[in-house]
Amino acid sequence: AKNCPENVSESAWQSFTSLNQSAKWSLTMISRVCYAAAAVRSHKIIAHPTSEHLKYCNGKQVCPACAGCIDTVYEVL
Repeated sequence: AKNCPENVSESAWQSFTSLNQSAKWSLTMISRVCYAAAAVRSHKIIAHPTSEHLKYCNGKQVCPACAGCIDTVYEVL
């Protein structure tokens, strides 16, 4: 599949890319909650996009690695 991330099977990537926009949004929000839970337990967060990540990331304005900063609610905790 086009732009399939490393370590993701072609069939899994195809299943994800064929989802409607609201399903993708829902999965993104779930992943952000998990990321936030890890972030609040961390002393330091290093988020730098890898070249592999940049190949498939479509959320550059909201992705902490692509945006170069973490701009979310849990920053203030």
